[in-house]
Amino acid sequence: MSKQLSRNWIIEQCKEVSFKKGASFVTQKKVNQLELTREYFLAEVENERVKIGNYQDLDTITCSCTCPKLASVTFYCQHIAAALLE
Repeated sequence: MSKQLSRNWIIEQCKEVSFKKGASFVTQKKVNQLELTREYFLAEVENERVKIGNYQDLDTITCSCTCPKLASVTFYCQHIAAALLE
């Protein structure tokens, strides 16, 4: 998926810390692709399930992860960063 998404866009959505951790997961081969369709990409990263929907259109892309997240956090987690980089 990284060919469709720029590094800068992923950093903007995930912020630098989550981006770096996600990149580390990719380097360590901790991203397992479970399913890839035209509509979505499903992966497992460090025992968390990540779903990236509408990944071919940055205006309507949706991302979700099963990891616990504080309600006040408005950016994507490191698991999503890893899936986007994969």
